Amino acid sequence: MKIKPNDYLKKLTCLYVEDDDSVRESFLVILNKIFKEVYIAKNGKEGLELYKKHNPDIILSDIKMPQMDGLEMAKEIKSINPDAYIILLTAFTDIEFLKQAIDLGVEGYITKPVDKKKLYQKLNFLAEIIKHKKEAEENLQLLNKIFEEQTDAVILAKDNDIKLKNSTFINEFGDYKTLDDLEENLKIDLIFDEKPSIVNIELDNKVKTYEISYKNADKNHKIITFKNISEINKKIYTDELTKAYNRKYLKELLPKLINKKVCFIILDIDNFKQINDKNGHLVGDIVLQILAEIIKENLRKDDIFIRWGGEEFLIIPNNVEDINTAEKIAENLREKIEHSNFMEVDKVTCSFGVSCKQISSQDDIKSLFKKADSALYLAKQHGKNQVKVI
Repeated sequence: MKIKPNDYLKKLTCLYVEDDDSVRESFLVILNKIFKEVYIAKNGKEGLELYKKHNPDIILSDIKMPQMDGLEMAKEIKSINPDAYIILLTAFTDIEFLKQAIDLGVEGYITKPVDKKKLYQKLNFLAEIIKHKKEAEENLQLLNKIFEEQTDAVILAKDNDIKLKNSTFINEFGDYKTLDDLEENLKIDLIFDEKPSIVNIELDNKVKTYEISYKNADKNHKIITFKNISEINKKIYTDELTKAYNRKYLKELLPKLINKKVCFIILDIDNFKQINDKNGHLVGDIVLQILAEIIKENLRKDDIFIRWGGEEFLIIPNNVEDINTAEKIAENLREKIEHSNFMEVDKVTCSFGVSCKQISSQDDIKSLFKKADSALYLAKQHGKNQVKVI
């Protein structure tokens, strides 16, 4: 079967390096019919300069040449661009030459005199590779343009490698190269699922909430989008008056407590009804706001503070598993509240109930709530303004 040059070669450029004038002129007739443009050099030194100037798609070069031979030139070109496509033309087929050519990573060699069929086979093979590579680059450029138009942080990943990221992602998180580094530094787990995941990420000493969604770009690449929902999330999960988390947030949080040892601190403002009755509900609201500020100021940023309802609050200290530590946290808060200024109200105190439990199921969570609430009841029964533990 007759082999013809691939039509795509007409879109490509070629660097042809040959020191023999007669060979060069005759071979050039063939190459001019195949390529869009052919750059000609008489030795390796000229060839290297032309490569630097024009960056041709394919290099065809003789081996034995003055000033700089083909192997030396190929080595220099590969040092500039390891992906350069080089075919060596030679009358020599000795083992040492072949070994050097393989070590350099050239795409092949053709013995002289050049057989057109073999030449076309080699060039057609490279044309397909270059075509797919250029198409992939064009697709990547298009994708990059699309990415840059996104207001959300977006990356394109293949296996563990991050192939593409938009400027929003870089500005928000940094210039990560792998998913492993991203997960380790942001302390998140990327779970490739159809359902988006919600994560809290600490950036510049501020915790932001992101919705992470995943899409398949193709069978090898995934698009991962990080949507900053901090403000939306804040409104949904925050109590409007006190700015503590609300019960909706607690409902989302509870399943995440399973398989952990958790401590609950429940506190309630003592005699809050009398405060409202005596001073009015507006003052009562101010008391709740001041109390919330005192508590937030005296908790760590990872501790969870929730308005349970009315004048009752729930604290879940982060990574606190023993009852003694939880009791100390509660006692510290009790003292801070007792000695704080609540403006128009002479004195405000709180009672605390504390309990800890290993959580294995939803029933364990209910049990822990019940124990902490019973401890709070004991604190109220024993005179208020105190901490009780069960």
